[in-house]
Formats: sequence, C-alpha cells, structure tokens
Amino acid sequence: MPSAPSEPKQGRNVIALNIAKRLLDYNQHVPTIYFPLLAPECFLIEPTETETKEAIDYFIDAMAKILEEANTNPETVTEAPFTQPVRRLDEVKAAKELDLVWSE
Repeated sequence: MPSAPSEPKQGRNVIALNIAKRLLDYNQHVPTIYFPLLAPECFLIEPTETETKEAIDYFIDAMAKILEEANTNPETVTEAPFTQPVRRLDEVKAAKELDLVWSE
C-alpha cells in the first residue's frame, strides 16, 4: 500500500518533494521520489553510463548545497523553485484534474 510522505525531520519542514523542487533551480533532472515505498522520503537516483563524471559531481554539489540550505535557511528549499517559469504546482489538483491536449 502506498505510504504518504513522512513527517519532516528535526523540525525543518523539508521533505523529499521540497528537495526535488529545489533541484530544478540547479538545472537538475529531478529523480523519482517516494519510491520504493518501503523507504520513506527517498530518492531513486539512477545515473546511466552516459553521464559524465562532471555531471555526477555537479549533481552531488547541488545536493550538498541544498542540504546546507535546509539546515541554514529552510524556506529557500520549501518555497522552491525560483528560477522556473512556473513556481509551485498543486500536485494533487494536477493528478485529479488532468489537462491533456492532443492534436494531429
């Protein structure tokens, strides 16, 4: 049975979804979150063999910066993304009210 996101740890109010949104500000593709369902607040990070060492190092640096932001200024993480054309979307509404367009 799918589990809901767990409670934020250590009073910071930062959850996996917030970190995923903040990664967008670092121009990183967001990994799958909340899977596997047995590990709460996890990321499924699967770099392929085509990823360069520099790309992986940049991802690691972005994650380290986000951790530092979560510890020093959690609002930077919980209110992200800031650099995208669209800010925070309502994921529940998007899932319930799909707006799909198809044209030939």
